[in-house]
Amino acid sequence: MTTVLLGCLAVFGTGAAAVAGALLIQRTVPARVRYDFGMYGALTTVLVVSAFLLTAITMGLFVWLTINQASRSVVQETDAVLDLYWYAQTIDGPEEVRLRSELRDYTTHVIRVEWPTMAETGELHPRSWQLARQLRYEITHISPQPGGATIRYQDALRAVSALFDARRSRESLAGTRIPPLMWVALISTGLLVVVLPMLRGDPRPAVRVVLAFVGAATVAFVVFLLYEVNVPFTGNVKVTPAPLEDALRSFADIDAFWGHRP
Repeated sequence: MTTVLLGCLAVFGTGAAAVAGALLIQRTVPARVRYDFGMYGALTTVLVVSAFLLTAITMGLFVWLTINQASRSVVQETDAVLDLYWYAQTIDGPEEVRLRSELRDYTTHVIRVEWPTMAETGELHPRSWQLARQLRYEITHISPQPGGATIRYQDALRAVSALFDARRSRESLAGTRIPPLMWVALISTGLLVVVLPMLRGDPRPAVRVVLAFVGAATVAFVVFLLYEVNVPFTGNVKVTPAPLEDALRSFADIDAFWGHRP
């Protein structure tokens, strides 16, 4: 609700400011100057609008690719955790219980502690790295028997590597933002998109007011929308730990399948 309210204030506030600017230009800029802009400024206006649209599309594509890559990294991390949990069921002795417990601790910590920290600071929690390294330590110190156990062990080693690859990818993406130069280009061309039509021609004040409001509100909406989706792990459009939450719930089903208790 707060985001919707802020969005409405940004859009309608910018539109109201544009209306005031249009009326000011109507009174201060001579009619002959506005006429000249209308006669010779059409091409410039088209170029400015094209530049604004190109910048907005580029930024939108950047955000979409970032969110898509972040989603893939979370899925990769979830698959690695599940593969390791399934592997833990195939080993005997205290290593099995310890590995299952550490996987539960890791997944729970990522969901409850690391995710809010990542959304707030753009960094992964040190404790989660500790737990992940502990998992790697436990796996590498297992001595499998020749045969099928060795094959499953190699799969577990690959799952550990995939887990760390996914974490490094998530760490990199957590701090990813739209480059400042793109924001400068978007806002600069957006201002020109709003101002230039005010200088072109000499329509009636009512028409000028409507055109100024619609143009400014549209530009403000695009800027606000891109700002809201700028960070992949926070905001209203974000990557959530839902796959990891599903994995944590599925641990009990895996235990039941193998006849264990959590």
